[in-house]
This record gives sequence, structure tokens and C-alpha cells, in this order.
Amino acid sequence: MEEILLRQAITSDAKDIAKVQVLTWQNTYLGLIPDSYLQSLEIDQSTKNWTKRIESPVQDTQTIVATIDGVIVGYIGVGPCRDSDASERGELYTIYVEPSRQGLGVGSELIREGNRFLKSKSFQKATLWVFDKNAKAIKYYESHGWKPTGKSNLDKLADFELVEIQYEINF
Repeated sequence: MEEILLRQAITSDAKDIAKVQVLTWQNTYLGLIPDSYLQSLEIDQSTKNWTKRIESPVQDTQTIVATIDGVIVGYIGVGPCRDSDASERGELYTIYVEPSRQGLGVGSELIREGNRFLKSKSFQKATLWVFDKNAKAIKYYESHGWKPTGKSNLDKLADFELVEIQYEINF
């Protein structure tokens, strides 16, 4: 088994995080959202976005990367819940693992570390939003103790819409 190392993201990680994000979106959402959108995703633009996030983080947020043999293979972003009715909850904003590294425990390590960070900020529970058609992710979250809240949200991207459903976990 390859050793998975976790650490806080630094600015020089932005391009590698962007690569994981774009590759994972193009793999995970193939057939679920328009191919034209997936093909329009650009590592350079994503790198700019990640550079800004890492250099100027929102208070009490953290981006954690997972590496194997020094290569970033996944990441998680966590912090205070962004929902207007959730001032005392944390949120798992994003988690992606490069497709060829899925199933090795990378995501589980990232979730554990993300949960530890949120608990260290005194959150008693956390939420996440997941695309309702992403059955693999839903099954994965449920296997890690996340439960559906019954809330949903319509997310508009480009010229299409996604229905997201909310999950939560108690610490």
C-alpha cells in the first residue's frame, strides 16, 4: 500500500489541485452533465482560482492536499457552513481524488482530516452538498456516516442546472 501524506495546501500546489479538479470532473460527471461543459474546463483558469483561494483564505477554512510519492492526488476544502441558516455548522466544500487513485483510501484520509479540522473549530456538525445524480459519491458519503437532511438546491452552471442534495454529519 502506498503511503498517503496529508498537509495544508500552499500556493505552489494550485496547478496540481486544478489538474485533480478538472480531471475528476471530466471523469466523474461524464454523461451526467453536458460534455461541452466538461471539455470547456481549463486547468489554467482553475489554477488562477485556486491560487487566489490559497493565498487569501476565508477565516477558519482550510484546503488539505493528499500526496503519494510527492504527487498531489486529492484534496479537500472545509470551513464554516455557507448556508444562511447554519452559523454553528462546518461544511465540507469540496473533495476530489484523481480517478486512478480512487479506492486507495485517499478520500477517507481526507475526510478524517477535514472532520478533525472542523472539530478543532468547535463545530458539532457539518454539511455538504452533492449532485443528486452522483450515486457513487452519495454512497461514499453515506458509508462515512453522512445522512441526507432532505434539503435540495438548484445550482446553475453555464447553460444547465444541477440539483444538489444536502448531507450532514454529527461529530
